[in-house]
Amino acid sequence: MKIEEKCINTIRCLAIDAVEKANSGHPGTLNAYLSHGEPALRIEDHIKKACWVMSELTELGIDIDSITKKLESDGVEKFIKAFDKLMESLTKKSFG
Repeated sequence: MKIEEKCINTIRCLAIDAVEKANSGHPGTLNAYLSHGEPALRIEDHIKKACWVMSELTELGIDIDSITKKLESDGVEKFIKAFDKLMESLTKKSFG
């Protein structure tokens, strides 16, 4: 797995945590993470390390901006598909 893919997976896992804390999203998402990850509160314990990691990304040839744009693009695309499917289903049920 490329480092970019690992970064994307890490960011997705962090997003899962944010969704759970906001009490939104699918409840199975956290369960999926639990079977693959090591859940723990790490953000507060590792802020200095996170700042260092972010400063080292460019030196390692990792373009965090492009990774972020990819995640955003993928998320928007998936939302649009899900929304369109929902609207199609509602239209069929309404006008049948």
